[in-house]
Amino acid sequence: MNNAETHRMPLWKWILALVAGFVFYDFYYVVYGICIDGLPDNIVVKPLMTLFGCALVLCLYWRLSVLVEKRVSSDLRMHRLLPDVGKGLLLGLAFFVLFTLILWALGCYRISSVGIDWPALFLALVDFLFVAVCEEVIFRGTVYRLIENQWGSLFALTVSCLMFGFAHLWNDNASVWSSVAIALAATESALYFYSKSLWLPIGLHWGWNFVQGNVFGFPVSGMGFETTVITPGISGPDLITGGGFGPEASVFMVTISAVVSGWLIYRGIKKGKYVPVPRKNVLPAGASD
Repeated sequence: MNNAETHRMPLWKWILALVAGFVFYDFYYVVYGICIDGLPDNIVVKPLMTLFGCALVLCLYWRLSVLVEKRVSSDLRMHRLLPDVGKGLLLGLAFFVLFTLILWALGCYRISSVGIDWPALFLALVDFLFVAVCEEVIFRGTVYRLIENQWGSLFALTVSCLMFGFAHLWNDNASVWSSVAIALAATESALYFYSKSLWLPIGLHWGWNFVQGNVFGFPVSGMGFETTVITPGISGPDLITGGGFGPEASVFMVTISAVVSGWLIYRGIKKGKYVPVPRKNVLPAGASD
C-alpha cells in the first residue's frame, strides 16, 4: 500500500469523512435507485441508465477520495476490473451451487420447473450490478477502508460486517438472527481485506444476488422474484433453508461463508495485508480517554 493509502487523517476529519461519506453514498443509492425503478422495463434505456449510475458513483468515489483524503484510489485499479469481477462472479456461483446441492441432498430443494425469460433476466442482472456497486462503495470502500486506516483491520472487519448485517434488519422476513448471520459470513469484507480491491467484492456481491434469486429461485434478503431460471420447491426448517429471508439466514450458508472468509483472512495475514491498531490510537496502561 502506498503512502497516500496509509496516511491517517486528523480524527475530526476522519469522523467527518466517515459519516459524510456513508450518508452521501447511501443517499445516492436510495435516490438513484428510486429513479431507476421508476423507469419502464425497456431493454435498452433502463440498463443504460443503471450502468451510468454505477459509473457515476465509482467516479464520485474516486474523485472524492482525491479531494477529501488526498489519496489515490488503488482499490479501483482498472487493470483489475475484469479479472477481479470475473473471479467474484464465479465465487458467487460456486457458493450457490454448493448450497443448493446440500439442500437437494437433504431433500429440502427440488426443481419444479425451468424456464428462461432472457430480457427479464438481463434487466435483473443489471439491477443487481447497481446494488453491488453502491453497497460495496458504502460498506467496504467507505466504512471498512476508513476504519482500517484509523483503527486497524480487526476493528474494520468487525464494524463493517455488523453494519452490513444489521442494514438488512428492516428487510421483509428479516430478524436479528438473519442480520447476525450476514455479519458472521463476512465474505465481502474478507475479500476486501485480502485483495484491497473493490472489484472482487463487487463481483461476488453481484453474482451472489443474481444466482441466488434469478437462477436458483431463493429469496434474496427477504425479496422474492417472479423471473427465475429454476422455479424451486423449498421445504424444511428455516434454520437450514433460510426461510423467507433466504439462504443468508441458513446455518449451512453461514458456515460455508465463514470458512471461506476465515481462509481469506488467514491468507491475507500471510501476505502482509493485516493492518494493526496504529500506536497513536492505543492508550497506555492505566490511561483514560
